[in-house]
Formats: sequence, structure tokens, C-alpha cells
Amino acid sequence: EVGSQIAKLCRGLPLAVVLVAGILATTAKDRWEEVAKSLSSIVLGDEYCMKTLELSYSHLPDYLKPCLLYFAAFKEDEVINVRRLLRLWISERFVQQAEGKRVEEAAHDYFVALVNRSLVKGVGQRTVGGAKACLLHDLVHEFCVKKAKEESFLYAIHTWNPLGLTGPSNPHRVCVHNTRELKIWELTLIFPNLRSLILFGHVHIEHEEEDLDILLPKLLRVLDFRNLKFCYSFPMEVVLLVHLRYLALRGVTYIPSA
Repeated sequence: EVGSQIAKLCRGLPLAVVLVAGILATTAKDRWEEVAKSLSSIVLGDEYCMKTLELSYSHLPDYLKPCLLYFAAFKEDEVINVRRLLRLWISERFVQQAEGKRVEEAAHDYFVALVNRSLVKGVGQRTVGGAKACLLHDLVHEFCVKKAKEESFLYAIHTWNPLGLTGPSNPHRVCVHNTRELKIWELTLIFPNLRSLILFGHVHIEHEEEDLDILLPKLLRVLDFRNLKFCYSFPMEVVLLVHLRYLALRGVTYIPSA
């Protein structure tokens, strides 16, 4: 009876149906009435699916919440490589190592949990080991961006304009989606205590012109420059980043032993 009531409360919206199914799949049946009450309090309208997402998020275990919010770092409709995503989660220390499992296996379990809750969709299949890539429904991505900003979890910059930045005063995670006008020294001056930096876009870094030793925040744990191309050699300055756990570079043809 309560299942039928919940189905009606989804009001025929496909996203609401799969999200609520994800909640029920991990909720004991004797607590389904709580879900029904939460849904009945949501007013029908444009915000209905966002409110359903809020409900789905609130039902997540605490250890999965940062993993979901991390999708705010990526662009809308982006197909994300799962292996890359899991390595980022591990580097950010979101993943707790389970007894008898490698940390990579634990991270994959986190990913599967989000897929089973219909918050993330797997795309393509490896011969062994599940999905190759994943993506989010537009509204799920919008929710992640909004929630990440509310909780000062991650600051996403879509157009680089250092004079017009509005957001948390000193965020630990920043991603920049338009790097054509970006000057790394400006970024470092504005966000001196960065722990994670992901740059999207396409720009060439002239290693002779950019003194990364001065420019890169010393507390960086994650540095993803995969969309930038270094025109010369490996930037040895990153060796001085003693907290670094994740590094992605493109255009480097030789990596020194250091």
C-alpha cells in the first residue's frame, strides 16, 4: 500500500521515479512511510525534481556525499572516465579502506553505490571491472553544483574574471572551466590555500614564461592540468609539492626520475 502511494507521489516524472527507487532500494520497508511523508510535503512544480534530489542526497551515507558533490567539478553532460574519477576520490581522501580490500576496490564500491541509487549512470563496459565511463542527468549535475557551492565544498569558475569572482573567500577546491584568459599567478594570489586545482579548457603553458615554483600553492594535493599543454619539459616545480597525491599533465614527452 505504501509502495503504491509513493509511486503516485512520483507524479509520472521519470527522474523522480528512478531517484525514489534508489532511495527505497537502500531503505528498510518499515521506514518507507517516512519517504512517503517526505515526498507528500514537496509541492509540484519546477523544483519538484530538485527537492527529490535533496531527499535522495539526505539518504546517502556520509561517506558517499563528497563523492557525489565532486561531480560539480566536471562540465555538464561530460562523459567522465571512471578510472580517473576513482583516482581523484582516493587522492582527496574520500575513500575509507575496507578490511580485506584494496582502496581502489573500495572506491569502485562507492561508485557502484551511486549507480545503484540512480544518481550516476554508467556508460560502456570494460571486459572486466564494470563501466568505463559515467555521466549525470542535467538536473543531478545542477544539484551537485548548487549543493557544492552551498556547503563551500568546491568552487567552480565558468568564466575567468578575477575582478568579478563571487564565492567562498578561501575554498580548498577550485575548478576553472575557461582557461584561455587564465593567469596562474592570479589564481594563486586569490586562492592561496588551495588543496585541489582542476583546469578545463585549452591553453599552452610556456614553461619559460610561467614560473610555477612561485605560482603553485604549496598545499596542493590534486593538480589536474590534463587539458593544458606544456610546450617544453616536465615542470620540475611540482616535485616540491610534498602533499601532492594526484598529478595529470599533457604534452610532456619525458618524465625525470625525481
